[in-house]
Amino acid sequence: MIIVFVFLGKISLSRLHQELPVFPRRTLALGMSLLVFTCLRAEDKPSRPGPTEKGFVLPNGWTITPVGRQVVLTDLPLNIAPLADNKHALVATNGYNTHELSLIDLTSGRIVDKQTVKQSWFGLALTPDEKHVWWSGGGAGLLHTYELNNLQLKRIGAQEPLSPKPGDKSAATTKHTFKSGILFDAGRRILYSLDINAGAITAIHLDSDETRTGKLGGRPYDVVCSRNGAQLYVSDWAGRTVLAVDPK
Repeated sequence: MIIVFVFLGKISLSRLHQELPVFPRRTLALGMSLLVFTCLRAEDKPSRPGPTEKGFVLPNGWTITPVGRQVVLTDLPLNIAPLADNKHALVATNGYNTHELSLIDLTSGRIVDKQTVKQSWFGLALTPDEKHVWWSGGGAGLLHTYELNNLQLKRIGAQEPLSPKPGDKSAATTKHTFKSGILFDAGRRILYSLDINAGAITAIHLDSDETRTGKLGGRPYDVVCSRNGAQLYVSDWAGRTVLAVDPK
């Protein structure tokens, strides 16, 4: 903001002093301070979120200065799985825009390959040989399953269900599930999957395709395995607790 005062003709200082109203000094000082503050805020405030010369402006107006190199992805990256070669990583983005599972070359910062889905969440697991990848499907109620070969992702699991059409009454009676945390137990070759809406955990035996599901907590969110493999630990958001589970 720039304020310009223009005076036409000559006005004597004594006459100007007589004609202008007299303000208390404190009021005048406060007014000048507000004017300066307003000018500075108007000049410094960016027009929209995004990169600037001073850093990256967030939607709330804050400015951050990220370190290192950045790779542009879709919004809300919730999980990162580095690969054993220390040169690549899988990144799951699960925000408002397109949900993507991206394979990133960490040296060049290039997206080598990616898979796009309609619904997903942060759960991400791989086999030790990194040939199979599971990604939680969120509201789709399934696990996205991929084969990873020569740095290429190929979907090998079930396809996502079609979204209900507007006005479809059957959709209102459908029980909604939401797949959240997942874990692959390589020793037992069991894939564990949590359903936060159903309050349940599912164990899938990969060698026999046997599937078992049981109730667990109010809203189980994520699951990890103990170091010796004897127990599973599940975070229950509804109960604000960590549950210790015997996998047997």
